[in-house]
Amino acid sequence: MPADAEAEVAEIGYGSTLALSDGIFAIAMTLLALDLRLPKLAASDDRWQLNSELLHALNEASPLIGVYLLSFWIVAQYWIAHRRLYAMVARTDRRLTLLNLLMLVLVAGMPFPSSVMGEHGDLPVAVILYACYLAATSLLVGAQWAYAGHAGLMRVAGTAERCRREVFDSAATAGVMLLAVPLTFSPRTPHMSGCCSASLLARAPGPAAARHRGVRSTAAHPVPQGRSS
Repeated sequence: MPADAEAEVAEIGYGSTLALSDGIFAIAMTLLALDLRLPKLAASDDRWQLNSELLHALNEASPLIGVYLLSFWIVAQYWIAHRRLYAMVARTDRRLTLLNLLMLVLVAGMPFPSSVMGEHGDLPVAVILYACYLAATSLLVGAQWAYAGHAGLMRVAGTAERCRREVFDSAATAGVMLLAVPLTFSPRTPHMSGCCSASLLARAPGPAAARHRGVRSTAAHPVPQGRSS
């Protein structure tokens, strides 16, 4: 295949991967808001009573609002980590695409564990589902870094150390998320969304960005090269 034809194939594969990924991230972040509903207020001509009922409904919805904000922030961090990775990837292949699709399966389904957490955040099963779901997503982000570095798909030379750090950070993020699991069985633990939030905020997905601004800036405008399988 001529060199220009190979470059065109690579550009299509690389561009399609980013377009599909961005679309799924955007849809997942939008769907998170669908659970933000208030119950219908009782019909009444008493405005003070209606205000009181509305305040009560808003208070009852506070767990849903909190989990929505937390989940939106987490998915946004995964998107940032994903864009940072693909800013350094020169080309894709079938295995990297498969790992990316597996991660996108979890991203697309994020509204489900978020909804369960918002509705039943005081139950251990809800927190375990939420924490394990996010941990699995973090591990798949790390798997993409590991494979891209091992397969020589990175555009910047000397990125082995960067890939190792990103893999370590992804694994550490997953570990911190899973620390919320044993807390669910403590009788003194309040609504578990607060505990899970503390664990997640302690280590956001993709924390290595601040340490690698220099490397990231050299790959801010990727120009796909080579052949994409």
